Amino acid sequence: MVIRPLAAVAAFVATMGGAHAQSTVDVVYATPNDVATLEPTQVQGFSDHTSTLAIFGALTFNFDGKTGEVGYKPFLAEAIDPVDPNIWRIKLREGMSFHNGAPLNAEAVKFSFDRIRQADFPSGRYMKSAPIESVEIVDDLTVDVHTTEPIAIFPARLLRADGYVVEPGHYADAPPWERISETAFDPVGAGPFRFVSHEPDNRLILEVNDAFKDPRGYPAPNFDRLILRVIPEPSTLVAELLQGTVDIAPIPSEMVRVFEEAPNLRVVTSPSTTRLSFMINQAAHPALSDRRVRQAINHAIDVEALRQTLTGGQGVRIASLVNPPNANPSLRPYNHDPDRSRALLRDAGHADGFALTIDWSAAPACGALATAVVPYLEAVGIAVEAVRERDWATEYLPGQVAGTLGGLHGHGHAGVEMTAETDLWPIHPEREANSTNWTGPAADRFVRLYRKLQQTTDPDRQRDLGHALQAITHDEAISVPFWQMPRHVAVSDRVAHFRPYPGGHNEDFWSIRMSDGASASGTGARS
Repeated sequence: MVIRPLAAVAAFVATMGGAHAQSTVDVVYATPNDVATLEPTQVQGFSDHTSTLAIFGALTFNFDGKTGEVGYKPFLAEAIDPVDPNIWRIKLREGMSFHNGAPLNAEAVKFSFDRIRQADFPSGRYMKSAPIESVEIVDDLTVDVHTTEPIAIFPARLLRADGYVVEPGHYADAPPWERISETAFDPVGAGPFRFVSHEPDNRLILEVNDAFKDPRGYPAPNFDRLILRVIPEPSTLVAELLQGTVDIAPIPSEMVRVFEEAPNLRVVTSPSTTRLSFMINQAAHPALSDRRVRQAINHAIDVEALRQTLTGGQGVRIASLVNPPNANPSLRPYNHDPDRSRALLRDAGHADGFALTIDWSAAPACGALATAVVPYLEAVGIAVEAVRERDWATEYLPGQVAGTLGGLHGHGHAGVEMTAETDLWPIHPEREANSTNWTGPAADRFVRLYRKLQQTTDPDRQRDLGHALQAITHDEAISVPFWQMPRHVAVSDRVAHFRPYPGGHNEDFWSIRMSDGASASGTGARS
C-alpha cells in the first residue's frame, strides 16, 4: 500500500497514544474505477472528480446534500460577481486554510489560475484555454479575473476540477512540470477531507478535516474516514453490499430490485443530469437533412412505453438536451404518432422509407435502448441495417469528431455544470465533436443566439436565450430526447442520511450522517 506523509504522521500519533487511541468510524463508498490522479488539472473520470472535490473543495458548488437543493452558490468563496462584462471578482471567505496550514488567500487563487494558463502546462481542460487575460490581486482575500471576452457562466466553470485552488508552496512546480506526477497522490487542498493514502486498484482513504468550516454552517460529519473502494465486478459489489462491507454504492437499474428486497439496505433513487438521447447524423443519409424526416423519427418512437419498460418509469421525460431548472417549460416531447410519422416521410419524398444504422457506446442503457427502438422505426418504413456497439476511445469518439457515426447514435450526456450553455454545447454546429452535421439557416440562427448566451451575465436574459435555443433544436428535431436517466444508489442502514449528487461527477460527502447504531465495530472498523 502506498502511504503518504499525512498517513505516516497519523500512524505515529496513534502509536504515541497507545491504549488511549480511539477506533475510527468509516464510510465505505464503492466505485468501479480507481482514482487515476488527484492532480485537479489532470482529472478524467468520476473517481478523480469526486475525490478531488472532497480534497480541494471548490470556489462554488451547485448541490446541497442535506436538503437536495440544486443551484450555484459560493462555497470556498464568499462571493463571485461580475464587475463588468469582462471582469469577475472572487472574494474568499475569511479564516480558510489549506491542509498544511497555509492560508487560502488571493495569492493562492492567482497562482492556481496562472499555473494552468502557462503555454506549456500539460492540460487540455477548460481553464487552460479560457479567455482569461490576467488575474489581479485586489486585497488579501479578493481577486479580479480579467477576460478578453465575457464568460457568462464563469461561476459554473469554477466547479470543474481545473478551477480548484491549489497551495502555492506545495505546487510550486515549473517546466517541464516534473512535479505534476509527484503531487498526483500527495495532494494539499482546502476542502473538507484530507488525503491519507492510496492503494492502487483497491482503495483511497480520506479523513475528515476537522478544521474545515462548512460555508453552509453544517457541523462536521459523525464519521472519521471516507474510503473509496474499487469494486469493478458487479457480482463482487452485490456480495459486499449484502455482507455489509460497503455502505454506499451507485448501482445500475437492473440491480435495484435485488437491493430493495435485501435486509439492512435501501435504494435511493433520484433524477440525474445524465440525459439519454440519440443524435441524428444528417450526413449519414440524404433523408436525414430534411427536418420533416427527423420529426418523423421522433413521432415514430413510443418513448413513454420505453421509459416504463427500460427504467421502470423512473426516467424523467425530456423535450430537449437541457436539464432542469434551465429546461424550456413550454416545450413538450414529441408524442408517439406513427400515422403522423408516415405522413411526414411521405411529404418529404420518402414514402417507401430508407435505411440507417444505430451506433451506441459507453452506457449499457444506450445499448438496450438502441435495440428497443428498432421495431418502432421499421413500423413506419425506416429500416435499421445494424445496431453497433462502438468502442468509446477508438471508434465512438473519433466518429464524433469525423461526423461518421450512424444515422442515430448515443452515449448519454452528463450535465457537469447544469447550465443551458453547457447542455447545448454538444449540438453546437461549430463544436469539433458535434456529430449531427447540422447546417442551414436554423443552425446559423442557433450559433448567433448561442454567442449572445455566452456573453450575457444577466440571469433573466440567460434564461430567455436558453429557452429560445431549445425551441430551435426542438423544432429542427436535431436529436431524439428520451429521458433523464435515474441515478440509483444502494445505501446501508448504517447510513442515516445520504442524498446522491444529481450529476455524474461529484458527491457531497460532508452531508453524510451515520445512524446512531453505526460504530467502529461495523464496516468502519478498518485500519
